[in-house]
Amino acid sequence: RRHLHLQVSMPALRQGDLRTRSLMTTPTSLPQPESSPGHIEAQALYEQYRDPANGKKLRDAVRAQVVQWRWSTESVVDDEPFENEQRPACIKRKPRWLKEGKEKKSEHVKCGFDASGRIVYEIAYVNHESVWLHAQGKIVKVHFMVDSDDRSAGLQVWGVVVSMLLPDGRLASLHSRKTMHNGCCDEFFSWDDTRLIAKHSVGHDGDETVVSYKLRYRYDYDAAGELEKISSCEIDADGTPLDKPHTSYRRPVKGDTIPLLAAAIQEAMLKKIPELVKQAALDEPLYALLLCYTEEDFAAAWPPFLVWGRQSWRNQTTEDRGYMLWAPDEIRGNSTAHELWLDCDEEIAGLCLRHKDLMSDKDSYTSGKKVLLEVAKQLNALDWKAITAVTDDFVVVVADNSCEIDPLKDMKKCLPPERLALLKTRGWLDR
Repeated sequence: RRHLHLQVSMPALRQGDLRTRSLMTTPTSLPQPESSPGHIEAQALYEQYRDPANGKKLRDAVRAQVVQWRWSTESVVDDEPFENEQRPACIKRKPRWLKEGKEKKSEHVKCGFDASGRIVYEIAYVNHESVWLHAQGKIVKVHFMVDSDDRSAGLQVWGVVVSMLLPDGRLASLHSRKTMHNGCCDEFFSWDDTRLIAKHSVGHDGDETVVSYKLRYRYDYDAAGELEKISSCEIDADGTPLDKPHTSYRRPVKGDTIPLLAAAIQEAMLKKIPELVKQAALDEPLYALLLCYTEEDFAAAWPPFLVWGRQSWRNQTTEDRGYMLWAPDEIRGNSTAHELWLDCDEEIAGLCLRHKDLMSDKDSYTSGKKVLLEVAKQLNALDWKAITAVTDDFVVVVADNSCEIDPLKDMKKCLPPERLALLKTRGWLDR
């Protein structure tokens, strides 16, 4: 784990000469979240500190414990092991301490240390404040926010996180109640000696009697005991996987470059996409295969997802065809049978994770968009009648899921001129 100060959070994983094992251990009996002491406490504390007066008392009491302040470029504390690794590439933390006088209150984070050298107070970006309460067997974090437009409202609780610890300090379970999700999450951690090997996550939205999701995370290590991959899948009440594991983290590979990864992704997609379409065994002709990305947040849909442009959808669309026939969300809204996510392929998912991390470092996703356009261009040269049923004017196009980009703009880059002219003649691009 990458922390500037490790004492405040769960102990870092000690790396040793440990053999690689593919463990997906499931506890014989997983505690019910609603009966867990941490779950009960998180809920109770959240209700207690919804009163701004109580929040102020807590803040003042903890602030009085601070004996030293330091500024950092961003928050240095994570709630659980490998939390930073699982963040999207665009928001991964790379904190560093600042020299005195170099801080900017609106951009940086002020950390308060107690006499034991633990961070117990944090002021982030002026209007976010967090406090940590350390006790035997647990750590409680309470996060407040001050409304910048109405500071008279005082501290508003934003979330409570209760970390329950094993006797040796490892994290046993984590229980959070957050305003932004209007619900709570309970996570239970499984260890193999000093290594975290699995996490079970149970979420509730609003009504605590309704479980909104259950996920199981798996942590894989190499022969040296270094984290290599984190994957997750949705599970049912009995712990049975409901889908294939999805990779959320893969360790960066030495020698990776944006051009090398782009070329590998392009090659993998050109091979895999026709295979996936054929395996889907669609029951009606396609007028289009949409390769979908998100212009406003490219990393959120990389790898991209496929949307089937079914002939039945085109037949029933009579108005604004130039938009409706090429708008992924409108097509998907008609039926979930219209889509397929490319992260179902382990090779493509892994390459794209590494690719988007490097693109994020450069703050440019141009490489990803170029890959999509080139893949679409080459797929349009295939004989699709040998792959699946298609109309005589079938096309492969690149489509922005957020509809920030006019689909015609991308079509001009990846369609043969005669195919584009045919679509226009038949009215499929009319607005």
